[in-house]
Amino acid sequence: MPSAVIGSGARHVILRPNAFMQGLVAGVIATAARSGVVNDPISKKGISAVDCRDIADVTAAVLANPAYDGRTWTLTGPESVTFAGLAACLRACGTRAEVRTSSPPEAAAAARSRGLTAWEARHLEEMLTLFANGGADFVTADVEETTGRPPRSVRAFIEENVPRRLTGTR
Repeated sequence: MPSAVIGSGARHVILRPNAFMQGLVAGVIATAARSGVVNDPISKKGISAVDCRDIADVTAAVLANPAYDGRTWTLTGPESVTFAGLAACLRACGTRAEVRTSSPPEAAAAARSRGLTAWEARHLEEMLTLFANGGADFVTADVEETTGRPPRSVRAFIEENVPRRLTGTR
């Protein structure tokens, strides 16, 4: 699809978020709050998850500036964080978070047992395999370049969301 847009001559900007904090990190927070466990299916590799609010801010910035026409932006957070790093952030925020090693197939099977469809579980396994091979273990400056401020960190996201997850309040 992107090549069809690029070749069409239509004005365009392509945004490629690396991984979403509201999916990945929020899921880790919920699991740790429920079980005290952070399952690590990607070993020592990190993921540079980006906050969806940063994606929205980049979207607004690039739509408002015709100088960005035709560009592709790869959106990441400010650092690449391992699951052990996520667990450390959770512990620093007062949440019990023991790291348990698993594998992409094991994580997909567990997700399937929690109600994911076969397609969703297969996709999850594919994504975790990509992550385990280092496919999301990089950082770009694209959020800061377009918005003029650094992207939100995983630590800030966890600090904002752990109390809400643990108490059920908003």
